[in-house]
Amino acid sequence: MPNEVDVSLRVLLALFAIGFGVWVIFAWLKYDKTAAQTEQGWHKGTKQLIELTLVREDVNKLACASNLTVEGLNCAYLANSQPRVPPPADDAHLLRPYCNVKNDVLLASGLWNSPGMRGPLPSERFTVMCNYDIVGVIKSVSLRWSPTDKFEPAKQSLPVGILTDCVIPQ
Repeated sequence: MPNEVDVSLRVLLALFAIGFGVWVIFAWLKYDKTAAQTEQGWHKGTKQLIELTLVREDVNKLACASNLTVEGLNCAYLANSQPRVPPPADDAHLLRPYCNVKNDVLLASGLWNSPGMRGPLPSERFTVMCNYDIVGVIKSVSLRWSPTDKFEPAKQSLPVGILTDCVIPQ
C-alpha cells in the first residue's frame, strides 16, 4: 500500500503540471493577439523602420477584406467581399496589404498621404522606407493584390499599423 507521502507528492506534481499547461496556453493566446507571425520582433506598440516594394498603381490595386476594426483602421471591404459602408474616411484610416523587401506581408494605412509620396512616382517597381507604428494584429482578413483578383484569406496573423515619414530612397 503506497504511503501518504507518495500519494501527496504525485497529486502535487499533477497539479503543478496542469497549472503549467494552463499558463502556457494563456500565455500563447495573449501572444497571438499582440505579435504578428510574419516578422520576429513585430509587436503591438512597437515602431519599425521598414522598406516596402511598390508600383505606383498599388494605390488603386491593393485591398483587404475584414469585419474587424483595429484602432480605428479598417479594410475597404467586409469579410463577405462587399464594400464597407461608409467607406474608411481617408488613406490614414484605410488598411491595405503591402510586402516588405523580405516578402513579409503587413497591413498598413497612411502610405499615400505621406509627404514623400506626393510627387511623381517611378514608373517601374520601387522601394519606400517608412516608420511603421504597429497598433495591433489581425487574423481574420482576406487580401487582394489586384481589382480583378478575388480575396484570399491570409495564411497567418498579420501586423496592423500606420506608415509615417515615408521616403523613396535615392
